Amino acid sequence: MKKGDYYQEMELSPEQNLVFEFAKNDERSLIVNSTAGSGKSTTLLHAVIPGLIHKGLTYEEILVLMFNKAVQVEFESKARLLNIYSKISTFHAFGFSLLRENFNTRMDKDKLKKLAESLKITNYEIHKLVTLAKTEGMNLVKEWDGSLLSWNQLCDNYSFELERSEIEQARRLFDASISSFKTCDFSDMVYGPVKEKLLSSAKVVALDECQDCGLLRLEFLRTVFKNTTVYAVGDPQQSIFGFAGSDEYALDKIQSHFKAHTLPLNVSWRCSAAVTHEANKIVPHMRCRANAPQGVVEHIDVETFDSFPFSQNETFILCRLNYPLLGVLFSLLSRNFRCRIQGKDFGEELITMTKKWKWSSFYELKLKLEKFLEKQRAKLLPENPRTFKAISDKIDVINLLLKKCIEVGRTEKEDFPFFVREIFKDDGDGIVLSTVHRVKGLEKKDVFLYGFDRYKANWIRQEWEKREENRIKFVAITRAKENLYYVDLKEEPENKESKKKQSYSLPQKSSGTYKNGFKHIAANSDSTDF
Repeated sequence: MKKGDYYQEMELSPEQNLVFEFAKNDERSLIVNSTAGSGKSTTLLHAVIPGLIHKGLTYEEILVLMFNKAVQVEFESKARLLNIYSKISTFHAFGFSLLRENFNTRMDKDKLKKLAESLKITNYEIHKLVTLAKTEGMNLVKEWDGSLLSWNQLCDNYSFELERSEIEQARRLFDASISSFKTCDFSDMVYGPVKEKLLSSAKVVALDECQDCGLLRLEFLRTVFKNTTVYAVGDPQQSIFGFAGSDEYALDKIQSHFKAHTLPLNVSWRCSAAVTHEANKIVPHMRCRANAPQGVVEHIDVETFDSFPFSQNETFILCRLNYPLLGVLFSLLSRNFRCRIQGKDFGEELITMTKKWKWSSFYELKLKLEKFLEKQRAKLLPENPRTFKAISDKIDVINLLLKKCIEVGRTEKEDFPFFVREIFKDDGDGIVLSTVHRVKGLEKKDVFLYGFDRYKANWIRQEWEKREENRIKFVAITRAKENLYYVDLKEEPENKESKKKQSYSLPQKSSGTYKNGFKHIAANSDSTDF
């Protein structure tokens, strides 16, 4: 195959053609500022890489970095179909390759555990805190300078209950873990190359979803690709992981550091005209393609929602919290719809939380959860409402799952993990229910925003959180290819938590047999109504 033959696989849009011409003729770095559904991966495959090849680079000189393994595998399969053989990697895998090349590093997932044993540190919470410290870039970025104040802030951010002596143990374990990279665990893969100032030999690195870069990954780019031309593709309006450390100004910082030129991808190839018009209320520059379907944007009440003829495999139901989604899921099951809640990792977090204490009955676990929640309330409020809300949401979900287990006669302790895993899955057919963050990058024909006004983020205090909330709504809207429905819930949420505390109790035995295991219930029923 001649250079550039694969470029004829598709006709580029005018915006994509400008990217191709830049890659072909310009030596500068480039930021591709792309909106939702604008074809970021397509632009990398059909404009950036072909342009660089036309300029005379070889595939061996072009590196493509992705944020996670699933996206990397999907992108690589598309690239190979086009006979593109650049190295395509995740940040972590590439970081590990640099460590192995420079230190003959081998992987040891138990590295921290072994170091902790040698230091006689037995508290697993300390082990987890050290992993987070490396993930956040402790000692490498100015925001986490390694001071005791930094460690205390890290504990607060992730709700660790550690004494001063235990934090000192964490610091000792951390220092031991970064003293050598002859072995490495997952958290070392990005941290290690930055600390050791390792350099990439690639002439060009192409980066996808750059708006999700946090402080450590930004430092990784500045350090590892010091002598490299950077092509960064991303959308600042889809930066929604600030709570997990992403930097809302990541693309601006990349542009400034690498003195990059900027080109737009403002045309969405995903969204209908109506959905685009709705998205324009937040992001005015987004445009739909010329032949986009009209689509609809409607507000519907919960009664209409409860009888809606959903398309089983073309529907997202999105909410700001997990707890309301469970009520919707059980309602859909009672109507014989196939459905699941996106979030396998969240389900595992629920299971892990129930293992914090010893318990033998669901009722005993419920009491321990209540006690834990009150302790977290006293510790976190009013200073850290976001973390408290995340914990509260998990406990609400666990309590409702326990009640449902009992309703369907699954009352043994061992039943709970299986029940959770049946509900929280990342694959399978049927209607997909999810929080917004878990469907970023995905799309469906029909999207229902469930109670976005009722379940608004009332934990928001800081200006960056307010800006991010707008971006979360933009991401939610732009998951819809054709139709968007706002499900309006009229009931006010005041005193909802206290209401549950007064009236909620777990029955001690199954309350009967139901169609599909569940009563026929409305989507917005409170758990006390089941």
